[in-house]
Amino acid sequence: MTDFNKIAATYTHQKSIQKLFGAKDVSVKFLAQGEYNVNFLLTSAKLQAVLRLNTGSQMHLLNQIAYEFRTLEILQNTGVTPAPLYLDDSQKISPHGMLIMEYLPGRWLEYEKDYLKAVDVFAKIHSIKYFPNSGLVAADKPARAILKECKTMASKYIKSSLAKKKVISLIRAATDKIEKKVEDFESSSVQYDLVLNNTEVNSSNFLVDDETGCAKLVDWEKAIFSIPAQDLSHFLVPTTTFWKTDFFFTPEQVEQFLSDYCKKTKTPLSMIQEQLQIFWPLTCLRGISWCAMAYIEYQQSDRPLKNLFAFKKIEMYLEEDFIQQVFKQII
Repeated sequence: MTDFNKIAATYTHQKSIQKLFGAKDVSVKFLAQGEYNVNFLLTSAKLQAVLRLNTGSQMHLLNQIAYEFRTLEILQNTGVTPAPLYLDDSQKISPHGMLIMEYLPGRWLEYEKDYLKAVDVFAKIHSIKYFPNSGLVAADKPARAILKECKTMASKYIKSSLAKKKVISLIRAATDKIEKKVEDFESSSVQYDLVLNNTEVNSSNFLVDDETGCAKLVDWEKAIFSIPAQDLSHFLVPTTTFWKTDFFFTPEQVEQFLSDYCKKTKTPLSMIQEQLQIFWPLTCLRGISWCAMAYIEYQQSDRPLKNLFAFKKIEMYLEEDFIQQVFKQII
């Protein structure tokens, strides 16, 4: 098994890192682990920052860590994301590279009391419109791209001997209904502006600073240019909120959130609602499909990171009752 602590410690012995931190002795402390990254807190008298080790790419990029660093550069003036400080994509120490970014204090967002704080974050990151040569992926057919991703992920489950027949049937039924909606949406003559989306706006990726009352957003490995509903739906749907908590938004809370967002961004509410009619069920399908894929991956011994909490949630998401509840209006 890869010793990520050792890799992180090795980086602190590099002269370039010591220069950045203004010290030869830089302390290393494990901070957090995701599905495709491991984060460490680096501290010296001069600087406190986060070292992020990449272990894979959900987007199948050849240089995942450089992609995330570029995203942070684009976002730097929004004030709601960590500033990029250092990039090493040489793969000399870590096979997938690393970056160092600003450390942001705060706690995880709590949906019921903090969800409106996220509105300001979305308004600021969505203010960045698509521009050529950004270096980031731009989804001109975002719904179709997500549907394709769902099918690819779900296929790993469907083809596996570990799959449950009823779960396969439910996933296929939802996919068929959503595919028709997607085709109608994408074939429409209506054109929407593309804005920068995080695409993984889980509560644990928001950090709320109780001293300032502000929220910020971290974890930018899958950022793309897409329509606003991709982020908004991901934040609001039950497959997201239930992942780290037992929370589900009420219709009234969703209405308030969207109303505040549209006021801050000067966006017609009707336009966002139209987008969400497609992206709400589609985003739920993405969550279920990812869990289906991850369930199979977790059975493989060569997976570099395994999170027991995540696996238990994955099993819950693949229960028949949960899938039926999520898609109760379409299957």
